[in-house]
Amino acid sequence: MLTRSFIFLRGVGEREERHFWAQGIYSWDALLDALPELPVHPRRKSVWIRQIAAAEHALREMDISWLARNFPATERWRLIPDLWSVTAFVDVEAYQIRPGQYRMTIAGVLFRNAYHSFLAGRNLSALSRLLADARLMVSFGGQGFDLQMIRQTFPHWQLPFLHIDLQPLYRRAGLPEGLKKLERMFGWKRGAGLDGLGGWIAVQLWEWHQEGDDRALQALIRYNFEDVIHLPELAVFIYNELAEQLRCPFPRFHPPLPRLRPPDVDRSIIAELHRRRSRYVRSGTKTRQEGHR
Repeated sequence: MLTRSFIFLRGVGEREERHFWAQGIYSWDALLDALPELPVHPRRKSVWIRQIAAAEHALREMDISWLARNFPATERWRLIPDLWSVTAFVDVEAYQIRPGQYRMTIAGVLFRNAYHSFLAGRNLSALSRLLADARLMVSFGGQGFDLQMIRQTFPHWQLPFLHIDLQPLYRRAGLPEGLKKLERMFGWKRGAGLDGLGGWIAVQLWEWHQEGDDRALQALIRYNFEDVIHLPELAVFIYNELAEQLRCPFPRFHPPLPRLRPPDVDRSIIAELHRRRSRYVRSGTKTRQEGHR
């Protein structure tokens, strides 16, 4: 997809890009071949030649800083296929310690076909070491939370990756922008009895873990896994949807998706969560505690 994009060129927007495609110019090389015949000022042609050379170098060397400078945030979804092998899918849970202030409790990362969990008080510091190998971070609703929590937790760390938040892309495509609604749309059901339980349980499970219930941490990891495991499929779907809406001649992206064994969980604690939810629903009490979702 990236080598078929021209919006990083000086003076080229979506309209000019579509004009190139309509002329059968589908790649950087094709544009270079067509340049002598294009009714473009020679000075601009020279700039384009330099910009394409820089883009080729950035793609070859995975120069994330160049890509960040030259691709607006609204168009970074185009990078998904080219950066797929170095993409980390991330979901963070946090606990509100005071109004407006949160502390990360667990970060789940799906990277190179493996799920990793990083927990406060245990191995949270290892999160930055894993993410140091990523060049793209994909989250759902993470621009205003997950990414900020990572920055807050590692304030002196220079992030080595670009970030794509899928939520505004689904909004842009006219699709549901809530993760639970999308799960229903795709027909996904959370395992281990977690289906139907909202984000409040991440807070509840952390509290129970802090009180010494070993089952709670196991269940929290499983809840986080269920948040993370579908992010690759959501990324592929919205990439193909937006590419189709662009009316561009790009092949659909169909990478192999991870098929992982979920972490084990003691279902007795899930039953307790359902009882707690039912009790609150009957009493009319708000079931969602203060969390980030």
